[in-house]
Amino acid sequence: MTAKTRFAISTILSVLLALGIFLVVLMISRQNNHKWDLTRNQRFSLSQQSLDVVRDLKEPVEALAFLAETDDASRQAANELLGNYKSAAPEKFTFQLVDPRKSPLLARKHDVRMPGQVILVSGSQTQRSTAVAEEELTNALLRLSDQAEKKVYFLSGHGERAIEGSDPEALARFQGGLAAEGFKGSVLNLLQAKQVPADASVVVLAGPTRQMLPAEQQTLKAWLQNGGRLLATLELETGDHLDWLLKDYGIKSPAEAILDEQAQMFGTEPVYAVALAYAADHPITRNFGLNTLFRLARPVEVNPEATPQGASLLPLAHTGPYAFSVPAADLLGKERVEIRSDRVVRKGSIPLAVAGTFPAGPAPAASPSPQGAAEPSRPEARIVVVGDTDFVSNELFEVLGNKDLAMNMLNWLTESENRITIRPKDEGTQPLLLSQTQTSQIKVLLILAIPLAVMLTGFLMAFRRRG
Repeated sequence: MTAKTRFAISTILSVLLALGIFLVVLMISRQNNHKWDLTRNQRFSLSQQSLDVVRDLKEPVEALAFLAETDDASRQAANELLGNYKSAAPEKFTFQLVDPRKSPLLARKHDVRMPGQVILVSGSQTQRSTAVAEEELTNALLRLSDQAEKKVYFLSGHGERAIEGSDPEALARFQGGLAAEGFKGSVLNLLQAKQVPADASVVVLAGPTRQMLPAEQQTLKAWLQNGGRLLATLELETGDHLDWLLKDYGIKSPAEAILDEQAQMFGTEPVYAVALAYAADHPITRNFGLNTLFRLARPVEVNPEATPQGASLLPLAHTGPYAFSVPAADLLGKERVEIRSDRVVRKGSIPLAVAGTFPAGPAPAASPSPQGAAEPSRPEARIVVVGDTDFVSNELFEVLGNKDLAMNMLNWLTESENRITIRPKDEGTQPLLLSQTQTSQIKVLLILAIPLAVMLTGFLMAFRRRG
């Protein structure tokens, strides 16, 4: 065999070997399809909430995305997003792209009047997503999997925040977030209603600035004793108006205002506080890795001396090490913040919220029962107290992780732990939180250290060349 023949055979075998390896790799990749999202906020991947929702579907769901065939960009984006849902649970979620012009009867059946809508079908149930967007689709899946609507009543008559309107301090966006996850918000005046409605899932007391009348206090206490669920948010102006409630449940909120050096990043006085640490063993904040923002918040902490028997209380969120508190009286009625070192009450990590469970009502009376029979379960009251109302205001509700924290609180209060998670990402920018010390260090590094290092390197190189 000549050298030329051996070279030809060697070349052919190498090509066949390379082709075989390529085919094997191709087969393995088709059977093991994995994607890596290297973007900063994982914008091309589903959030943990979306993954949990689609994987927990009780019945198969088919998504019908109505998009014109001529709209290539929208169809490609829809195919990518819906494909992510299908990849997460292929046996529970399927989809198809439908051109409403080519399938007018199907579009009419689901009352689709314009492209861009997605209809989720599960048996005889349907839900509509008005856009091909992760948050819209996940909320529609939540509504589809849980048709029971939960009622949330916002107390009024004591200076609480309004739940409607575009005012920055109103709670309209918070109420909109509740509606998107199957809650229905309504206003409740206890003097007019005389009692908490039987269909109430949660009562929200959002920043009262006036004292409740004794009759209202008794009504709210009686509801909690029967297993009620309460979210109470405080303000500096709340003063001691809620001490009658907090002290009975082992919670206290000193008359202090939390300030934070990290507020300088907002170009304002240090009236904002950033929560950086969370309770790792509580369902609300387990695996919660987002910063949350509060404004003129009060400390909220557990009072061990007044904790009821059988209660379980846990601080949920703490500020970072650069926070400190001053007496609330130093800020109330003032036009600007004046910080005096002799007025600082505490420094460092300060608790911002507390969650607790309490045995509701008196223990059931003992009665003869067969040996080994299970005791009847007692209802459980749940309370979350937050030292600030602004974190759910129109201005701050969608900032950082505020929305996730607030919605997790509501879902925990209603025992919907399967909905406690991180929600779809906002593709907008996220600020970098730096303390005053860190900012000064960066300035020194950029303005002095680096230029001096460059100049010194130049002088050394010039000196060596001359030498």
